[in-house]
Amino acid sequence: MEALSESSAIKKYALYLALLAVGIGLGFYLDKDTKPPIPVSVREDTSGYKFINPLLFVLNEQAQEPSEYTALHESIQSYIDKATTEKKISDASVYFRQVNKGKWISVYPEKTYSPSSMLKVVTLITVLRAAESDPSLLSKTITISGDDSQLQNSVYAPKEPIRSGSTHTVSELIEHSIIESDNVANQTLRALVGEERLSKTYADLHMPMVDAAEDRGYTTENYSHLFRALYNGTYLSRPTSENVLSLLTRTSFDKGIVAGVPEGTTVSHKFGVNVFAQDKTSSPYSELHDCGLVYYPDHPYLICIMTRGKDFSDLETVLKDISKIGWDYVDSASKEEN
Repeated sequence: MEALSESSAIKKYALYLALLAVGIGLGFYLDKDTKPPIPVSVREDTSGYKFINPLLFVLNEQAQEPSEYTALHESIQSYIDKATTEKKISDASVYFRQVNKGKWISVYPEKTYSPSSMLKVVTLITVLRAAESDPSLLSKTITISGDDSQLQNSVYAPKEPIRSGSTHTVSELIEHSIIESDNVANQTLRALVGEERLSKTYADLHMPMVDAAEDRGYTTENYSHLFRALYNGTYLSRPTSENVLSLLTRTSFDKGIVAGVPEGTTVSHKFGVNVFAQDKTSSPYSELHDCGLVYYPDHPYLICIMTRGKDFSDLETVLKDISKIGWDYVDSASKEEN
């Protein structure tokens, strides 16, 4: 009888161990695809520092889009799909983030584009970074040289373009580059700081380095890094970050994000435009983008919209409409909270 009891106890124990092993294995299997990703801290290149390691922003801090953003995602995607079907655009991508909550959505995140003039913000940041060490840089005067006839954008041309032979301070060139999106001013500033400094800014902010206008390798999420670092006030000093975002509220382009929010709303943003020919036999297509921070009271958000199509008036409408979808979502959510 004792032998039987002992045998029964051993079997029960073995069964318990087997069930435990199965449970652990099953838990591991189920958990491997559902557990949140490990957040990746994006920090500045620390080669110039001995005691600090500045944090710029965090990547992959949420496993999936929050359920409360499902309606927003569906609204934006439905709009893009309809605009594509109606041939107003060939494609579009949107990154939306409520910056104080750290929650975001991305619609068609795999699409890539040429950021074009939006990269003037990288030049701006690089110049101001250098000026933090040498404040006299901003008052330095530069005489513009070379042929400027083919440099300016012909679609949204500056009202008062920088001309060859004219003399300007670095501060004046910064304003022309950002407010008027002046290409001559931007090229002059790039030459001033040099490619090495520019490359460091791209690397620090985990942004692709674009060597030519034909390089269409940017996603909306890639570009969002710029405004996240500025809003966090971590790459530049806080006063300088504040000044940059203030300057970006003065950009002259008002046919995108600004057109989709109520008049008087503060929007700190930069647009980009480019025209490409797909091949020698096809008609050109265009890209028009607008990305920035919308300062909804107590609920600021970042929205980045990139579009591609053939008619700029259609692309402007898409930018405006998607901007309005984002505003209406934040407005409705804010009223529900109150």
